[in-house]
Amino acid sequence: MGIIVRNSMPELMEYYPEDIAAWLRQMAMAILMLIGGMELEFEGRGCVMLLLTFMPLIWEVLGFAVAATTIMDMPINFAVAIGMVLGAVSPGVLIPILIKMKEGGYGM
Repeated sequence: MGIIVRNSMPELMEYYPEDIAAWLRQMAMAILMLIGGMELEFEGRGCVMLLLTFMPLIWEVLGFAVAATTIMDMPINFAVAIGMVLGAVSPGVLIPILIKMKEGGYGM
């Protein structure tokens, strides 16, 4: 919705406070992470939780870096940086889906 409003009505978005927008994005991500964290049970699973936290990000970054350098002829450092940005967005997509699947009885 923000993309549509910014491009179709630029006069409305002329005085958009960037500091408030950054704060709102951070709060939305913090709430999402809290919701996801409350659904987990950590007892005796420290190493598994670390692997489940970092391994998807590492593979996603590597996958994007390989694809971007081979398909789009991108420099490797730029491809890794974009992979990190994409990896930061993934929890916002995955956590609500995983919670819904857990409530549906999958993975029990």
